[in-house]
Amino acid sequence: MKRLNEIIALHEGQTIVITAHGAVLRTILTAALHMPLQYLWSIRQFNTAINIVRYDQDANPTIELLNGNSHLGELR
Repeated sequence: MKRLNEIIALHEGQTIVITAHGAVLRTILTAALHMPLQYLWSIRQFNTAINIVRYDQDANPTIELLNGNSHLGELR
C-alpha cells in the first residue's frame, strides 16, 4: 500500500493501470473498502478481472468496478 500511495502521488490527476496477481489486488481492494486485511480472501477475483478504483484529491478511494469480466465475452 505504501508503494501504491507513492504511485498515486506521482501521477495525480492521471489515469494509471496496475497489473498484479490476485492477492495484491485483493490487498488494494480491502484497503479501498476499509476492510480488515483478514478478510482478504472474501473478495472474489477472476483471472484477468478488471477493477477500477478512483482516488480523488481527498485520497478516499471509490470503487467503480469490482471483478469485471465482461471483456471475456462468452468465455466466462
